[in-house]
Amino acid sequence: FRNNVYGADGNLLCDTTGGINGTSYKINGIVLSDVSRNLFTNNVNALSYIVNGTVLSDVSRNLFTSNINASGDVNIGFNANSYKIASYNVLSTSSSNVLLGVCNPSNSFMYGTNNTFGGQDSGYTYHHSGYSTDSNAGFGKNSLYNNTNGSYNTATGCGSLNANTSGSYNTAVGFQSGSGTLSTGNFNSFFGIYSGYSIGSTATENTAIGCYSLYSCSSAMHNTAVGHRSLFSHSSPNYCTAIGNESQYQSTSPVYETTSVGYQSLYQNTSNSTVAIGAGSLFSNTNGVENTAIGYHTLYNNSTGFHNTACGYFSLYSSTTSCGASNGTGYYNAFYGNLSGTNATTGHANCAFGYYSLSGYVTGNGNSAFGVSSLLNLTSGIGNTAVGSGTSPNASSANYQTSIGASANSSDTSGQYCTCIGYQSSTPNIVAATALGSFSACASNYQLSL
Repeated sequence: FRNNVYGADGNLLCDTTGGINGTSYKINGIVLSDVSRNLFTNNVNALSYIVNGTVLSDVSRNLFTSNINASGDVNIGFNANSYKIASYNVLSTSSSNVLLGVCNPSNSFMYGTNNTFGGQDSGYTYHHSGYSTDSNAGFGKNSLYNNTNGSYNTATGCGSLNANTSGSYNTAVGFQSGSGTLSTGNFNSFFGIYSGYSIGSTATENTAIGCYSLYSCSSAMHNTAVGHRSLFSHSSPNYCTAIGNESQYQSTSPVYETTSVGYQSLYQNTSNSTVAIGAGSLFSNTNGVENTAIGYHTLYNNSTGFHNTACGYFSLYSSTTSCGASNGTGYYNAFYGNLSGTNATTGHANCAFGYYSLSGYVTGNGNSAFGVSSLLNLTSGIGNTAVGSGTSPNASSANYQTSIGASANSSDTSGQYCTCIGYQSSTPNIVAATALGSFSACASNYQLSL
């Protein structure tokens, strides 16, 4: 069949007598041989191309399908794979590549196979001579724009993975995902607009799911961020897991091995080896290390306290200031139960198990409360032990008291060195007295009641 090609001035440029696979193609009166399997359409105002040593003019804006000496390549779109074809001997070794869009890439495929690009300037720098890049897929303007020899990458969304040069096995889905600085990192996955946007050039084995997750991290390794703005701004997070909106939102120092689950958990953390599970848990933690907070707003205001454990709704939460757990500098504390230790500030080595246990304690040390409302109002006492529901609930400044049994020593406020064992046993506000048995009571110092 006959296929004519015309230039911008309307002159006949190409008489393709003989059709596809023929040997009598003509352009500007020059007969070309061995130019089989080419399809030239809409040729306007081209630069020069060379086939078998013959200069061709006015053949730009070509649609090239099954190009010369290539295997299974398909290129569709304005300037798709059309610049400097001659200087690279026309797709010498590429195969099974697909190009859809404008100006992608800037030069011919040279060594790659199984690559697919769609969108303006997708895979733009891919042509780089001397490199071999395989099995990449870029969809969207500027996706994988600077890729030279990275392989097995998938970028979907405008600008996704556009800084990648030699990184491999990366996946980015969403506008500008993984786009800012990542160039040589491997095995990263980003899902959501701006996820992994400025994660660092060598970031490796990170997973970010959610808009702006892992957004600005100068150096990041082996992290998982799930939720809007999770791990949003950290200098160097490593081995960190953040699940929930704004979980581990910001940090100004390198952080290692932290785990947070819940909205704004570990929100401004700067310490290592910390676990926070529950919305707002360890929200204000800065330099406190190796803390564990489980429950809504547990250890909320902890700043530099370390080796603390809080488990339960509002455990170590300050009800007086309504600003969260006020365990500012305390350490070696353990609280289990809703509202346990709600007013704690600087106390050390305290244990509370049960609803409202030690909820009023502020600065006391070495206290243990087991049971609902045990040592409920203790504020500054030292070395007290209460076992049983409602034991020593009114002791505020008692020291070294031992109360075992439901409602034991319920009226004591400031006793010292006393022991009460039994239901409603009592040694109120005296020193070194011992009451053994249910309803047993002592009224003076050093007394024994059986």
